[in-house]
Amino acid sequence: MEAWSGAESVILVDAVVTGGPPGTVHAWDGRDLKACRTFSASTHGLGVGEAIELGRTLGQLPAKIQIYGIEATQVAPGTTASPEVEQAAGAVAREIARLAESA
Repeated sequence: MEAWSGAESVILVDAVVTGGPPGTVHAWDGRDLKACRTFSASTHGLGVGEAIELGRTLGQLPAKIQIYGIEATQVAPGTTASPEVEQAAGAVAREIARLAESA
């Protein structure tokens, strides 16, 4: 939440485990809490859905939050990304760069 403090628009990328094939890219409107609850794994102390709900409760939610979730095979600390996840991360990075250029 601190990272998005004062921002009007935020793009967040994280690993997710929803049961889809590794490397699948999911995109959600972060202001839609129901969609954010789809995140079922986090190596963080506070998950994405919880951070967004806390931001909403505290009145610190940006006007726009776009979330990209990349389907992971493992989310344990110290594990490395699979080739499918690395490829998907590159595709998401290119999409974010494209969006930034057109803004």
